[in-house]
Amino acid sequence: MDFFVGLKNLGVMNFGAANSTCQNYSSCSDLKGTLPSSDQLRTMHENKSSLESLLTSNGGEKFLVDGYYWSSTDDGINANYLVNVTSGNMRHYYANNTKGDVRAITTCGLEPETPQNGPVGNLCYCDGKVVGVKADGMDFFVGMKDLGTMTWKNANSSSQNYNFCNNINGMLPNRDQLSQINENNMAVNVSLSAQGGSSLKNGYYWSSTKYGSGYYAINLLSSGYVVGSTGSGDVYSVRPVTTCQEPPEDGPFGDLYYCNGKVVGVKTGDMDFYVAMKDLGTMDWSNASYSCQTYSFCGNLKGAIPGYDHLEVMYKNKSSLNSLLSINGGSKLAESSYWSSMNDSYGDGNYDYYFLNMSDGRGGSVWNGRMNYYARPVLLSW
Repeated sequence: MDFFVGLKNLGVMNFGAANSTCQNYSSCSDLKGTLPSSDQLRTMHENKSSLESLLTSNGGEKFLVDGYYWSSTDDGINANYLVNVTSGNMRHYYANNTKGDVRAITTCGLEPETPQNGPVGNLCYCDGKVVGVKADGMDFFVGMKDLGTMTWKNANSSSQNYNFCNNINGMLPNRDQLSQINENNMAVNVSLSAQGGSSLKNGYYWSSTKYGSGYYAINLLSSGYVVGSTGSGDVYSVRPVTTCQEPPEDGPFGDLYYCNGKVVGVKTGDMDFYVAMKDLGTMDWSNASYSCQTYSFCGNLKGAIPGYDHLEVMYKNKSSLNSLLSINGGSKLAESSYWSSMNDSYGDGNYDYYFLNMSDGRGGSVWNGRMNYYARPVLLSW
């Protein structure tokens, strides 16, 4: 066993109270307890005889024969597992509606020192302070407070500008991430309260996921109901999330591509390519193609002229892309026509080259590309 069991049973209570009681339980100075996982409770079951001998010989209490002890392990549907240490049997109940027995555990100094920055378990640290929390199974951290209620554009900008720690900025959660927060809202709120944060509210929160010409919002803590909004006039709550990881010197990091620690490309939504930070100017198709293919994103990593399908995706995600570009020091897409790589051959050495207009999403073609349109390189592989 790599943990120690508290000497006493701490009472019968619901999950929220159990978790809080264990986190506030102090066996020695600043050494706090924690609620055991279901695996740790099963380990107690497997070692019950030896544990109870040690407990009673040191003034402690045996496990309750018929008691089911709360674990920190949830089943993904707002319920947590309880384990009978005597039999090893497991049950799962909704955390608010059920009372279970409580026994705290501790690593008693075996745990690593709290880091200055970075993730440890279900907590994200900055300068030794908790700046984000998550529940088991989540691969992102939830910020400690709401940023207010606002339109989608302001919500997206505020989340991306929210600084968790040094080079670690936030982002607006996507629909799947909001669903995960909703499914684990009890554990997330308990952790937020225990670490001095503000609990999630019963109401709608913005997501970054597109819904037609708008975006999805999800009702947290209540129904988990999903609505689509235009994003222009509606105001909903905002809670940023983060991976709690420093971006790399070179390479992809979420929706950003870095070179020498600087953002050189952005993407959003389900895009599988990165868009350069600026236009290369207006020019005919031949020069646009050459300029994009020789454009360096990072060292020998070259760009390409976007395909027509890439331009369609860029138009569809124009608002999000422009927000990312602006926040990271780039130039917004022009409300004008951009060259694509798509072409039709006449069979006599002449071609029609296609473009798409970012103002209305309409496209067309030009014989031999003899018009001056914008060129914006994209990064298709890395």
